[in-house]
Amino acid sequence: MATASTTLLLSLALLAFAWAASPSPDAEAISRFQEYLRIDTAQPAPDYAAAVAFLQNQASEAGLEARTLELVAGKPLLLLRWPGRRPSLPSILLNSHTDVVPSEPNKWDHPPFSAALDEASGRIYARGSQDMKCVGMQYLEAIRRLHSAGFVPDRTIYITFVPDEEIGGHGGVEPFVSSKEFKDMNVALVLDEGLASPGEEYRVFYAERSPWWLSIKAMGAPGHGAKLYDGSAMENLMKSVEAIRRFRTSQFDLVKSGEKAEGDVVSVNFAYLKAGTPTPTGFVMNLQPSEAEIGLDIRIPPSAHVEALERRLVEEWAPPSHNLTFEFKQKMSVLDNFGKPAMTPTDSTNPWWLLLEEAVKSAGGKLGKPEIFPASTDARYFRQIGLPAFGFSPMANTPILLHDHNEFLSKDEYLKGIGIYESIIRTLATHKDGGYLEQRNTNSVEIRLLEIDLLPQLVAIYKQEKFYFLQNPYGSDIQSFREPGLASPAICSSAYIWISMTSLFKRLPRNRLAATRRSSRRVHTQPRPHPSLAIFSRLCVEGSFPAALALLPDLAAAGLRADPVSLTRLVKLCVRHGTASDGRLIHRHVEAHGSLSHYSGGGLFVSNSLVSMYAKFGLLDDALRLFDGMPERNVVTWTTVVAALASADGRKAEALRFLVAMRRDGVAPNAYTFSSVLGACATPGVLAAMHACTVKVGLDSDVFVRSSLIDAYMKLGDLDGGRRVFDDMVTGDLVVWNSIIAGFTQSGDGVGAIELFMRMKDAGFSANQGTLTSLLRACTGMVMLEVGRQVHAHVLKYDKDLILHNALVDMYCKCGSLEDADALFHRMPQRDVISWSTMISGLAQNGKSADALRVFDLMKSEGVAPNRITMVGVLFACSHAGLVEDGWYYFRSMKKLFGIQPEREHHNCMVDLLGRAGKLDEAVEFIRDMSLEPDSVIWRTLLGACRMHKNANLAAYAAREILKLEPDDQGACVLLSNTYADLRQWTDAEKSWKAMRDRGMKKEPGRSWVELEKHVHVFIAGELSHPCSDTIVQELDRLIGRIKSLGYIPHTEFVLQDLAIEQKEDLLKYHSEKMAIAFGTMHAVDGKPIRIMKNLRICGDCHAFAKLVSKSEGRTIIIRDPIRFHHFQDGACSCGDYW
Repeated sequence: MATASTTLLLSLALLAFAWAASPSPDAEAISRFQEYLRIDTAQPAPDYAAAVAFLQNQASEAGLEARTLELVAGKPLLLLRWPGRRPSLPSILLNSHTDVVPSEPNKWDHPPFSAALDEASGRIYARGSQDMKCVGMQYLEAIRRLHSAGFVPDRTIYITFVPDEEIGGHGGVEPFVSSKEFKDMNVALVLDEGLASPGEEYRVFYAERSPWWLSIKAMGAPGHGAKLYDGSAMENLMKSVEAIRRFRTSQFDLVKSGEKAEGDVVSVNFAYLKAGTPTPTGFVMNLQPSEAEIGLDIRIPPSAHVEALERRLVEEWAPPSHNLTFEFKQKMSVLDNFGKPAMTPTDSTNPWWLLLEEAVKSAGGKLGKPEIFPASTDARYFRQIGLPAFGFSPMANTPILLHDHNEFLSKDEYLKGIGIYESIIRTLATHKDGGYLEQRNTNSVEIRLLEIDLLPQLVAIYKQEKFYFLQNPYGSDIQSFREPGLASPAICSSAYIWISMTSLFKRLPRNRLAATRRSSRRVHTQPRPHPSLAIFSRLCVEGSFPAALALLPDLAAAGLRADPVSLTRLVKLCVRHGTASDGRLIHRHVEAHGSLSHYSGGGLFVSNSLVSMYAKFGLLDDALRLFDGMPERNVVTWTTVVAALASADGRKAEALRFLVAMRRDGVAPNAYTFSSVLGACATPGVLAAMHACTVKVGLDSDVFVRSSLIDAYMKLGDLDGGRRVFDDMVTGDLVVWNSIIAGFTQSGDGVGAIELFMRMKDAGFSANQGTLTSLLRACTGMVMLEVGRQVHAHVLKYDKDLILHNALVDMYCKCGSLEDADALFHRMPQRDVISWSTMISGLAQNGKSADALRVFDLMKSEGVAPNRITMVGVLFACSHAGLVEDGWYYFRSMKKLFGIQPEREHHNCMVDLLGRAGKLDEAVEFIRDMSLEPDSVIWRTLLGACRMHKNANLAAYAAREILKLEPDDQGACVLLSNTYADLRQWTDAEKSWKAMRDRGMKKEPGRSWVELEKHVHVFIAGELSHPCSDTIVQELDRLIGRIKSLGYIPHTEFVLQDLAIEQKEDLLKYHSEKMAIAFGTMHAVDGKPIRIMKNLRICGDCHAFAKLVSKSEGRTIIIRDPIRFHHFQDGACSCGDYW
């Protein structure tokens, strides 16, 4: 008995020892992962045979079918299959690659293929531990667990281990997606690799940047290393490098600021630089080479404006005019085979996304915001053919170390990732679609039965809207859209199609769809419109302009006539989303098919919308031709034409003639007619007559007519007339308040506008967008930053109003607060060309020319086309930074690059650019060669440059030209006399002053003003009229004493009078900006700059004074003169002493 007991105890002990000695499932999973990592599959000589043999063995243990494909010799692709219970369902593909990038073993803490496990940290060090052997093994381990639990998938699961991903996939996935084997798999969704995440959330990628690899080669004449000459190869190449660098900086700044993720911008990196003549010990140093070359790695997101980037490449980075050529080594398209951006939807239109979110969440994980993968993966080949594909690697709390030294993955994260994939595979494999009825959640939909006569429209919508079919995506023939699981040949021959996307059905006529519950019967309804007309109508209602426009030829071919309401909607969509050529196409269609006259009243309805469309496209002659051919016209027709002419340059008199013709035609103008035509009144007499007409017909009290009357008086400079219209009428209308406030703002009376706003608030009215826009412009004109900030508080409730945001950016820029402007600009939910132009001009005016040009590069990279105002800002930036060569480039390329014909303001910028740089002879030659007749502004710009560079003869010539054009121009006489005085030509200066006195001209005194606690304090040169003058003089003496210790010496040459030195110093002392600075330092608040406005250009002595005071007092001083801002800080100015 004892022996039996002993034997039993010994057996139990041995069994317990065996259990303890056997590894746990987790340990076995880690061991298999390490074994895979130890196989050296590094490019360029990967051991694919060993990897495939190992993986085949793992597949066999997991109960998977295995098959090896060799689509390219020596490049085995392992295809594993887990059959589903319903093989007709589209399958899921889990993709991974077997190759890894090479490593530098001497820079690793552990050998790269040792798969060393650091027990203390739990880290597994190996090449491929993140990229991406981990994911492939996690697929297999998850399937092992599911298989052991008895789980059988509904749909078939495929797992691929592909070669050559790290060198482009040309020997792996690229040929695979075109193979018969892949098409037979009937794949619906692909999962591929992602990136590690340093945080708690898993990263997921819905698209990726496409690689452009190219070389740019520069040619030039060789020469001695000591010789200076233009057009050398290296000089030409450096011009290209600088243009590329500016663009790269603009993109990188978006990433640094957090405005965009890395995958959302175009990255440009220099891969190599090749130049020089090699020797056995280096390079020939005294020879300038005849060729130089750079290589670029460019990555482009699907959202990028590719055409703009291609133009930039041709016209800026490698222009033939600089002896530059380029060659693409690789150029991957950002579009899929359907011409749409290769992106997988991550919203409710894509059920696979919803399922992926659900699966990760149920496993205890969380997905981060979907991203664009910054590099390239094999997933791009699947998206290229229209398949949804997600990049996902479940590695949280892990630094991104792919392709880096000491690449590692924590064993805990690896095991956790297996559980994540277990949940994902289970969820995706049991989701039923493609012909089976199942309502999984609120984002799913019942499958509906669709007759085959909708197929052409269905295909058209797919191509336009890029919906994702959950069936086989190949081809556009009927067979490829049939559900493979419909067993009955009879059903297939009846040509039914199954589709399961909610958003797609919303775009199809509901009365053409028969709801069904596993039924293959047709649902018969009452007689209904032709399906094509129903589809056309629905597309017009839902705003799908391209798809609706594409149906017009089909309607014409079938002899179908759309209803006037749908046609009118189409015309409105054309105005919003289309082009003038699209509009003419619609016009031809309705004219050819009787839609302008067939319907009772409908023809006029459609014609009026076409007239309005032409007017909004600026095609007034087309609008008038249509108008003349109309058999009948109503008040809408006439008003549309009158309004278009009244708002067009040079056709206001024509608008008035049409108003007369309208009355003669027996059509009475309404309030909208008068509101439109009042703006065409160019003289007080015409306006008074039109005002009388509104009174006669009783429309003068209409809110819109009244508002237009006020606007008209204000635009003619008659503030009193506008105020009378406002005061004579008892109003309860915000529109009229807005009109009077806007009128005062436009007339330059910002204080009056703000006073009216206070009255409006007292009357119980709240400001709207129109009010706030006018107030911001008033603050801009008066440089009232603090009031502008208070207006900004009102703007916050209009968070997405683009006009208001543009006005705010403009106000901050022109009040010298670039920090506020820049912060607001980057927070704007949307930006248009005005936003960009405002920021560019603001930066340039504030002395930030380099930043202005970077913003211009960023604007172009965003695909926003510049306009003439943008180019004025760009040229201004070049002018005020002395960038002569850049200025010439932008001026000469305006027409070629952007289709902008240089106008007077652009020519004026060029004269200013050359003049400031001292190139006065070139400036004169430029003026003489202008295609435009130079005006007084251009000559005045030249005259200012002559004074700056003390060229009296040329100054006299420019002044004469100004006085020919404007005999009473006072500014020209002042500038000329000042030029003579600068040169100490006192006799000539006195003659000029005497001529001014004889003509009754007076020189405008220098004035500066400061805003303090909502009050404006004005200082006039040489006057001590301010109430605080005594203390201001004391402060001024204190400041001068302090800065003299820093080296300040009064620049008496800026006193334009023949006086003794002491008298000159005394005059300099009381310049208006010096008194304003002294007043500002007396009332300065810590951390706030002193802001000063000035009516004249700051003189050199005051400029030096402001620089030294900013240093001695530790204050930032901002002075705005009529041209630009000067930001003084720590003894330096933003203009770099170039102004």
